[in-house]
Amino acid sequence: MTNIFQERYYKINKTLLILVGGWPYVSLPVRNTVLTFAFCIAVSGVIPQIIAVSQVLDDWDIVVDSITPFAINVAFGIKLLNIAINAEKMQKILEHIRIDWLSLVGKSELRIMHEYAERGRQFTIVYATGVYAFTLLFLTKPVATKILQDLKLLNDSEPAKYPLLLNYYFFDTEANYYSVLPVTYLCTVIVTTGIAAADTLFIVQVQHGCAMFSILGHQFQRMVDKITDDWTICSRPVDDSAYTHISTCIRNHNKVLEFSNLLESVYSMALLSIVGMNTILISVTGYQSVMIMDEKPMDALRYIAATVALLVHLFFQSYFSQKLINHSEDVRHCLYEVEWYRATPCTQKLLTFILMRTLIPCRLTAGKLLVMSLESFTSVLKTSMSYFTLLRSMQ
Repeated sequence: MTNIFQERYYKINKTLLILVGGWPYVSLPVRNTVLTFAFCIAVSGVIPQIIAVSQVLDDWDIVVDSITPFAINVAFGIKLLNIAINAEKMQKILEHIRIDWLSLVGKSELRIMHEYAERGRQFTIVYATGVYAFTLLFLTKPVATKILQDLKLLNDSEPAKYPLLLNYYFFDTEANYYSVLPVTYLCTVIVTTGIAAADTLFIVQVQHGCAMFSILGHQFQRMVDKITDDWTICSRPVDDSAYTHISTCIRNHNKVLEFSNLLESVYSMALLSIVGMNTILISVTGYQSVMIMDEKPMDALRYIAATVALLVHLFFQSYFSQKLINHSEDVRHCLYEVEWYRATPCTQKLLTFILMRTLIPCRLTAGKLLVMSLESFTSVLKTSMSYFTLLRSMQ
C-alpha cells in the first residue's frame, strides 16, 4: 500500500482531477497546462453568454433564464481556482491521507479505514453520476428539438436554441448551429467535470477525517486493556502502559485536528461563495419552473431538475460537514466510557486535557461566517424561499 491513490478507493477522484489539472502529484508544467486549457474553454463559453444577455437586458424572463448556466460556470471557476491556489495545502491533505494509511498497516483499525474509504467511493460514484445525468438532461432537449426541426418532424419555426444563451459577433449562430454546438458541449462537459472533481474530492477528504476520528475513539476505548492495578508505577509514568497509550492517542488527535484545520483553511472561502450562489440559484430555478409550468411543462421539468440538483449539491456539503462535527464529538463520548478512575493520577491528568479539547468540535465554515451543518442547510433553504417570494412579487 505504498501508493494508496492507485487503489480503487481514490481512482475516480484522481482521474477527474487529472482531467481538469487539479491533481497535485502531476508535474507542475503539465498541471498548469491542463488547468489553463480548462479555464480558457470555460471562459470561451462565458463570454458569448455575457454578450447575449447584455443585448436582452430589457427582457426580465430571459435574463433570469440565463442566470443559472452563468452561475454554474462561475462555480466551476471558484472550485478550480480554489484547488489551484491551495495546491500546496491540497498536497499536504493528500499526504496526511497517505501517511495515515501506511501507519495503520497490520493494525485492527485498518478495517475502519477501509469501511470509510469504501463509503467515500460510493458517495463519489453517486454524486458524479448525478452531476453528469443532470448535465445530459440539460444538453439534450435543445439539440433534440433542432434535429426534429431539420427532419420536418416538428412544426416549429422558432430559431434553433442552444443549451446556453449565446451570441458570437463574428458569425451567425443559427446558420452555424452544428459548428457551434460541439464547442458548447465541450465547455459544458469540462465545467461539469471540474465541479464533480472538486466536490467528490471534498467528500473523500471529509470521509477520511471522519475515519480518523472514529479510529481515535476506538484507540481511546482500548486504554482499558492497558490499565494496571499496580499503582507503584505512579512515580514512573514511562512504565505506565496506559499513560504511554494515552500519550500516543493525544499525538494522533493532534494530527487529526491538523488535518481538519487544513480542510477548513482550504474550503472556507470557496464554501462561502458556493453557499451564497446556491441560495440565489435555488430561488431563481424555482421561480423559472413555476413561471413556465403551464406553457412549457418539459422546460419546467428541466428547471425543477436544476433546483433539485442545487439542493443536493448544498445538502452533500452540509451533510459531510455535519459528519465531521459529529465524529469529532464522538471522541469525547468514547472518553466518557473509558474506566478513567482506575488509571494512575498522571494518566487521569492527560485525560482531563484531552477532554477539555474535545469540548470544541471540529467545524467547516463558510468564510468563518456560517458553520456548515444540517442546521445551516435549513437556514439557507428558508433564505432561498424568501428570495423566491420576492421574485414572484416582481413578476
